[in-house]
Amino acid sequence: MFFLEKNILTEWEDKQPGIENKLKVFSRLFEKVGDLIQKSGLQLRGHKRVKISRNALVQPLDNSGKPLRSPYKVSLFDISSGGISYGFKLNKKEDASQLLDSWINIQTVYQNQTGKHKINSNGKIVAVHLQPFDESSVHVQFEELLAEQIIVDIGREALPAG
Repeated sequence: MFFLEKNILTEWEDKQPGIENKLKVFSRLFEKVGDLIQKSGLQLRGHKRVKISRNALVQPLDNSGKPLRSPYKVSLFDISSGGISYGFKLNKKEDASQLLDSWINIQTVYQNQTGKHKINSNGKIVAVHLQPFDESSVHVQFEELLAEQIIVDIGREALPAG
């Protein structure tokens, strides 16, 4: 099983309390799909990702693109021309569910040979991976693709000097 709809899990949990944890324990016995894909050398993502470690500002938006509240600081994990992921402290599944399909504006700065440049993009939260004792990961798909050169520049910036 790769996927279980939330409403089915809720129904099962009503009939068999504790089944969600049992399913989690059971699923850890098997190799993760991502690990299998990586071993096979397949590339499922449409755009090359670059690991980054820097801060960004995230501002929740309504469906018309207007800010809902003040921006907050996050730690970025990776970026591609199609999207970005970042860490965010979440403790409940309900909080993670509320983030899904919401729109945000994300801003960060990178540097290349010509100086500092700002990324200022809107995107939709397409996945939230809850980590109960650590920062959860939030995955955003940009409304418009970033130029590939930006990703190349960020990749160069992320490499250790040598």
